[in-house]
Order: sequence, then C-alpha cells, then structure tokens
Amino acid sequence: MSELLELTKLTEWSDFFRALTHNGCLRMRWREHDDGWLAQVYEHTRDPSKPLAEEDIGPVHTGPEKFEVLRLALENCGREIRQPVWAAFYAFQGVGTGHAGDIEDLL
Repeated sequence: MSELLELTKLTEWSDFFRALTHNGCLRMRWREHDDGWLAQVYEHTRDPSKPLAEEDIGPVHTGPEKFEVLRLALENCGREIRQPVWAAFYAFQGVGTGHAGDIEDLL
C-alpha cells in the first residue's frame, strides 16, 4: 500500500480536504509522481451554461516531500486560503509526519 493511501485513512486528511472545499470551493490534485510528489489546486467551472469541467487555479508543484508540494500549491494558487484551511493542513501534516513544522505553524 502506498504512503498516500495510508494517509487517506487519517481523520485529518478528510478534515483538510473538507476545509479546502468548504472555504474556497477548491479541489486539490495530490499524488505520487515520478520520484516525488505532485500537487495542484483546481476548481470546477462555475458557469451553469458551460459543461462541468476542471479549471486549473495554480501551477503544478513537484518535489520529493509530499507536504511541501501541497503547501506550495496552496500558497501559489492565487486565491485567499482561509485560516481554517491552514489549521487543517498543519494538523494533517503534523499527524502525517509526526511534526507540525515550524513554531509559527503552531501559532
């Protein structure tokens, strides 16, 4: 079983993706890719006269550390990411890695 599938069993994983969707109607691609990880923020079209489709919001981020690419995708999507999303992200990161990150992440 891959590491990502193990992380999806965590309550914090569901909390993070629920917060992301609820606080901005955004979705996230986040998966293993080549020798590292890939993350990108997207949303679904909001115009009811158009077919439902995915629209990329920010650039694709890749790298060796799964939570780093996830954080970079959020930071660089060009949208305001509200505090509940960040709180859920750092809780998820803390459980997924065993540490929350810098002290500023905890405040």
